Amino acid sequence: TYTVLVTNANGCTSSCSRTLTVNALPVCSITGNQFICAGGFSVFTASGGTGYSWTGPGGFTAATAGTGNITVAGTYTVTVTNANGCTSSCSRLLTVVDNPIIFNLTPTNFCAGDPAGGSITLSGSQIGKSYTLLNDALLPVPGQPVKAGTGGSLTWSGLAAGGYAVRATGEAPTNCANLTNPATVIENPLPSPTADAKEVCVNDCVTLTGSPAGGTWSGAHVSGNQFCATNLAPGPYTVTYTVTNAQTGCQKSATATITVKICGGPICTYTQGYYGNAGGTSCDGTTGGFTTDALIAQSLANWGGTLRIGSVGRSVVITNTPTDRACVIDKLPGGGASKELGVNANIGICDLPLSYLKNGRINNTLLAQTIALGLNVGITNPSTLGSFVLQAGVLATAKPVGGCGSNIATQRVCNYNPLAPYNLVSVTNEYTYRTFSAALINAIVGPKTIQGLLNLADSALANADGIIGSENGVSLSEIAGGAGSVNEVFDECRIFVGWNVAPCPAVNPVLPIADAGRTFTDGIASVNRTASVADLNVTAFPNPFTDKVRFVINSPVSGQGSLEVFNMAGQKLQTVFSGHVFAGKGQVVEYNVPASNRTNLVYKLNVDGKQVIGMLTNIK
Repeated sequence: TYTVLVTNANGCTSSCSRTLTVNALPVCSITGNQFICAGGFSVFTASGGTGYSWTGPGGFTAATAGTGNITVAGTYTVTVTNANGCTSSCSRLLTVVDNPIIFNLTPTNFCAGDPAGGSITLSGSQIGKSYTLLNDALLPVPGQPVKAGTGGSLTWSGLAAGGYAVRATGEAPTNCANLTNPATVIENPLPSPTADAKEVCVNDCVTLTGSPAGGTWSGAHVSGNQFCATNLAPGPYTVTYTVTNAQTGCQKSATATITVKICGGPICTYTQGYYGNAGGTSCDGTTGGFTTDALIAQSLANWGGTLRIGSVGRSVVITNTPTDRACVIDKLPGGGASKELGVNANIGICDLPLSYLKNGRINNTLLAQTIALGLNVGITNPSTLGSFVLQAGVLATAKPVGGCGSNIATQRVCNYNPLAPYNLVSVTNEYTYRTFSAALINAIVGPKTIQGLLNLADSALANADGIIGSENGVSLSEIAGGAGSVNEVFDECRIFVGWNVAPCPAVNPVLPIADAGRTFTDGIASVNRTASVADLNVTAFPNPFTDKVRFVINSPVSGQGSLEVFNMAGQKLQTVFSGHVFAGKGQVVEYNVPASNRTNLVYKLNVDGKQVIGMLTNIK
């Protein structure tokens, strides 16, 4: 209150008062989110008065407590008036934060069954942002990490088929986010190939077939779509047919078993000694009980009734008559030096001059062996012997198991001394071996078959090249030896085993791997067989092998078992089976022999404390 005393000219006074009231200013305040993401909005609200006046960026004004939706960054100021008319002002800054940049999302499809699954790749990322993989329900994919931006691309792998998107999230306080367009990972179906099993004769080729067309074949002895059984041992071989879908790149394989067999059963020959002996019986590969005369008669009939040894003008002729057949028996076996036949002579077997004979028998090994070879080639029609392909090297055959016509080879057994130095004592069922030189094979004109060898022997007897003592650069004695080797190696219907089959090692290759559980008979250990220890056995096929072996395990008891393979020095190369063996159930184990291990090997089977050991022979 302010009071004033007033005095006039007369000196009189009076006083009066007035009261001054100071009203309080309004308390101005603003609330509302100061940070928004691009494309979003905020609302500022003022308080503290009864009247409001807003100004802001871009000419913004408002006369209410709230601004409404604001989207432009900048400072917003409000003047607040209270009931007394007093005013005050306050401001609030709105910041607009940019959303993460959206990059392209690319899916990678996958083939059915691929454990790696598909993937999603984001073409780029920003440092400071985080990226979350979402499923088609826009929920985070379980097991997939949230990735931090690197400035480069980001990839999520191991995805199942389905729709995906990626959410990019920025920093606090806004955590502004952006969502990519969806992308779909597809599980492409696999092709459904099939491969057809085939049979092929030894030294022949077979065309492989499978579906759908357009696949590729692989496996040992496969070239293109051909499987060639050149010099292979009889038995099963596995090939693979792989089909690739041209659009998706998905591929799948099917396998087929190609069975190599000796066509027509065993190959039958008989030696000069057989043809020179009227007693005994023989087999032609299917039928048994032939007498010598009957077998000669069958051969001559297959030759059309006449067999000419040599060529016209220098030959010995045998006709299918009882008299000529008896003369064959009478004149064989032969011996003596190998030489050409006389000039301008076509002599019947019963009319051989004394110069051709010694003590009534043929005195010319080449002539005698060629007669026997010619009769052997004619045993069957068509000739299973004549079409057999020869090569330089050592040919091995085995006796057949069973009677006439059996096509199962007797397995060879190597018998070793059980005590040091573990030397080879004997061989049971040893193969029959005969060697053919490269010079002899090269001298054969045309196909290198046994029929070709017979033709060479005929030419040598007739001196077709005009050089005495040789034919096509090979001596007559070597040609006679080749004919004799054929007569002997398949004698009594032996079965082809292979070329260049390794003999039994001189020292036991198994010892000193283990002696426990081995059986000995008369102090000799039996190895390389269908071994048996209390009816436990394992067979290996094919044996000899080239690149793979199939083991069949048969055990009288169930138990834990293992099958191991060793080299000849006793070093373990691989455990090819380890697991439970079931009693009375043949279990098959296939072993693809690595190229570095394709040599003679030893295998050892252990089941429930019992052990069987055998040898694998490799065909080079």
